[in-house]
Amino acid sequence: MKSTINFKYYLFFLAVFMTASSLFADWEDLKEDDKKVFGSEKEAKYPINSFIIEKEEWENHNSLMIFGFFKYTDYPKYTSLRVFPFYYNLDSKIDNREKTISYFPYPYYSVTDDDTIFRAHLLGYSFRSSSSVHWSLLYLFYYGSDKDDNSTYHALFPLYKFSFEKNNQNENNIFMTPLFYFSNNASFNSSGEVTSKKNTFGSLLFYRSEYLNPNENNKFTDKKILFPLLPVIYYFGQETNGSTHSAFLSVFHWYVNSSIITEFQSPILSWQKEKYFNIWPLLSFNFSYNKSFYETMWNPIFMYDKNNYLHFPLLLSFNWNGAADHSYQNMWNPVFMYDKNNYLHFPLLLSFNWNGASDHSYQNMWNPDFSWEKD
Repeated sequence: MKSTINFKYYLFFLAVFMTASSLFADWEDLKEDDKKVFGSEKEAKYPINSFIIEKEEWENHNSLMIFGFFKYTDYPKYTSLRVFPFYYNLDSKIDNREKTISYFPYPYYSVTDDDTIFRAHLLGYSFRSSSSVHWSLLYLFYYGSDKDDNSTYHALFPLYKFSFEKNNQNENNIFMTPLFYFSNNASFNSSGEVTSKKNTFGSLLFYRSEYLNPNENNKFTDKKILFPLLPVIYYFGQETNGSTHSAFLSVFHWYVNSSIITEFQSPILSWQKEKYFNIWPLLSFNFSYNKSFYETMWNPIFMYDKNNYLHFPLLLSFNWNGAADHSYQNMWNPVFMYDKNNYLHFPLLLSFNWNGASDHSYQNMWNPDFSWEKD
């Protein structure tokens, strides 16, 4: 939109006392620089120059000011009229721009710039251009339309607002009230065919949204239901893969795929099909994807990892570190410590070390009575 006018900005005139200086705001090209004149030049250009009246009269420049409250100006680029503090007007001679500010008998603001016209007063405002129209009655009812955006809206404050917008890719409809809102959205492909739809209804008590597939008789692809103010039940479904997610009290969650529960979550118990089963903080099982063999297990008494270890905390520990035959790579308990490739220790009693020797021949030995190290 080709315009320097922003009608929303000009609504501030109702709250801010505007002065004559705002007449030239954004229109500096009309304003002439002030040049002080003296002597004979001043007498020639200002035939009347007194405290009460000042009159300017020379080539294409005429003005009359009385007591500083009334002033009329006629310059090459504009004419203006000021009756301080009630009325201000600026009218361009080089184009169709015009601006008026009035405070008597009521506040009034008007500006014309190129193809746009804006008017505002106590009863409402209006804005018009070649492509759009916006207006308000008593600042309670609002209406607007824009050809460029192919959009329309109307509202009655505080009861409702409706808006519509459509372009080559999307169409949006929104209806809002203090109690609820409804929206309808559609997407299009390059051929103008509808590719997806979404319907949404929301309020503090209930929320529902649906994504629809127009190619399958508007069968929903995603659906969501919840209660924002009282989060008792939550539901989210995806028709494309047959999965749903439901919740109760925002604490208990369960997931269904093809009518089969595949996952359950709660603060104490959590389970996912072919993956894990946990009862916190008492028990934990983790499964392989293809078989129901435990990959890992945990409880306060022991910890087990299929590929690595079996631990009884503070009592006994077996580690096979990925060995396919589960042969012990190291063991530990309070009585002895064993490492397949390095040592066997009985703390404070006896120690055998083979330090990686393939035949496990002792490289050094130790007990409280003697120590020996192979050369």
